[in-house]
Order: sequence, then structure tokens, then C-alpha cells
Amino acid sequence: MASETIPLMRMRKILCAIALIASPALAAEQALTQADFGPQPTFADAVATSEAAIKTRLVDPGSAQFSWPYNFARGSLKGLLSKSRLGYWTCGRLNSRNKMGGYSGESWVRVVVNAGMATLVDIGEDSSSDLTNAFCEYALKQGQLHLVANMQVPVAAAPAAPTGPRLGVVYQPTQIGVVIMTVAPGSTAERAGLKVGNVISAVNGKSLAGMGPVEMTAAVRPTASTMTYSIIGAPDVKVTLP
Repeated sequence: MASETIPLMRMRKILCAIALIASPALAAEQALTQADFGPQPTFADAVATSEAAIKTRLVDPGSAQFSWPYNFARGSLKGLLSKSRLGYWTCGRLNSRNKMGGYSGESWVRVVVNAGMATLVDIGEDSSSDLTNAFCEYALKQGQLHLVANMQVPVAAAPAAPTGPRLGVVYQPTQIGVVIMTVAPGSTAERAGLKVGNVISAVNGKSLAGMGPVEMTAAVRPTASTMTYSIIGAPDVKVTLP
């Protein structure tokens, strides 16, 4: 143990914590009834409930910028210091102003909604070692988060595609933009501030909405030394390529 680096030990603690608090699918759910999870909410109602609960915890609720690219799925999540919460859960993205008046930086949020109430709300910090951020990125990589139906495009026509080695991301085209699925450690994208879960809605001021998957893929690929990516719910990210 003495020979392990601090980042390695921190990552092991994060993974252990995720195992303890994350349980979107429980074997015990087989014995539960629909009533335990509450009525299935519409996507719009679940989002409204989630945002209202999250805003009560913010310094400047009016500044909140949200992105909800993933469906709410029936399941169970456990908070760090709370019991498991049954309902419909998802992860979203949030950016809001802090006490200093500036934006804190986009991070993950995770929520559970049951019978019109947000029974669990966790807001991540702008840190790679934050537990909420780690959980949502883990859930995404494990295939537990699914794009909202009206955002999806045919997978056969537009599989997740890399934008090229100079940028270092893999993304999924949707009807309103592209969702970043992975960001390579140490890549140009990571240094610029692009993160897993970001939804790119425009490139160099040109909206991606309404484009087909092939056209969208071409638009996102770097074609100049400097690219500006507009992110839903967060400030633009300017990428300077080597």
C-alpha cells in the first residue's frame, strides 16, 4: 500500500464508494411493486421536479443552466449518508453562479423522482474526484444512461464516432447536437475543458440541430487550429489544436 500513488488510492476509494451508493438495478426489486417506485413520470414532469429541487440548493437559482440528455429509468440509488431511494433516476448536467458571482463550471447532478417529489438530489463539484461526477460517468460507461428518445438517431447510421486523434473524444450524434461519451486522458479536449456528458449544440457558431448524422459528424471534426464548441447549459469551449 505504501508504494501506491495518491491518485490511485483516491480512485480505489471512489470506486468502492460507487459500489456502495449506486444500485440502479437491484435483485431485491423483483419483490417490489410498481407502487414502491411511484407512477412513471413524463420526461418533462421529471425534469421540472428535478430542477426545482436542485435550485433550492444553489446560491443563485436563477443562473442555473441545465442539460438533461438521458431518460429517467426505474431503479434505486443510495446516497452517501442516506438509505436507498426508489423511483425514476437519471444524471444531468448543471452550471450555475457561485458566491463570487462567476460560474462554477459544469458538473453532473443525479436525482431520483418518486410520486412528484425528488427524493434524492446530489450535485457534483467541478472535480474529477467528486463522487457524483464519478458515479454518473461510471453509469454512462456501463450503459445505464440512455439518450432521450427524441434525441436519438439510428445507431446503424451514426455509431459513436471519434472526432480524430488531435481532439480525443468519442461522441454520439442526436437530433439537437452530439453527446460526448468519452474524453481521452491528457487529450486536447480534456485540457480545453470538454467533459463526458457535454452536449455540443453548435460548432464555430453553426448550429448542429436538424443535421443528419453524417453531416453532424463532419461538422464536429476539427478543421482549423482553433475550434469553438457551444455546450448546452454551459459556456462555450474554445479548443486550440496542436
